[in-house]
Amino acid sequence: MKLKTEYLFLYFVTTLISFSFHAFGADFNPQLEIYQIEYSNVMKTGPTILTIIFNSKIEPQKAEEFTRDQINQAIKYQDPKTDIQAFAWYQLPNQSTEKMIEFSGGSSFLIYELKTKKILLSKDYEAALVGKPQSGNEIEVSFEVNTEKNESGEIRVLGRTNLPDNMDLMISLTNPSIKYFGQDKIKIKNNSFVSAWFNNKGTGLSPGKYKIEITSPLTDFQPNTVKEIIGERGENLLGDAVKMDYGQNLIDYTTTKSIN
Repeated sequence: MKLKTEYLFLYFVTTLISFSFHAFGADFNPQLEIYQIEYSNVMKTGPTILTIIFNSKIEPQKAEEFTRDQINQAIKYQDPKTDIQAFAWYQLPNQSTEKMIEFSGGSSFLIYELKTKKILLSKDYEAALVGKPQSGNEIEVSFEVNTEKNESGEIRVLGRTNLPDNMDLMISLTNPSIKYFGQDKIKIKNNSFVSAWFNNKGTGLSPGKYKIEITSPLTDFQPNTVKEIIGERGENLLGDAVKMDYGQNLIDYTTTKSIN
């Protein structure tokens, strides 16, 4: 990953460890550097981003402790004027890509809130943004999903849900064994949904096991009538078919169907 920043925050230590903050972009060399740190605020209006890349696998707990320490160092010496959002990655020698390190509870980042002066895990931060469901308006999301096959061998996905009418969803149909992937945007009507017919370049789909994923966009892109029911941040959506992401509750339902 090539890291690019707009201004410089640099110090370099060459004892047992190497620190490097890059102003105009440089490739991390895991052969030479034990870890690299970048502290940047490209967008100016958003949070300052703290990125750490290790040159070997590290236990998530240790990576989290190290990241917290680096946030505290930034707070102490940089006097931040924005929130600080911190990510940790590792890149093995002789590999060109990085893998994100998950912190406690599957959190993808840590964030220092300037307003509260607290360092939070992303899961706790997002939960605070989402807030509690409106009393009496909770929706324990459920799906009944089936498939249909026509004479041409095309497949469509249909079913029922307790989500509100006019809510926009995306259906994805995948079968890795034949490298098949298809998507269709759907809208709930009378608590039901049906996709377009899926095919493989104009021909029917091969028999096999297919994964069906149903997801929703950010609530910002839902109709106002839907947001009135599910909440501005999806806070009224509950259950196993719901995931918290981007400070919102979003639909994330997966099932597998065998198609003959």
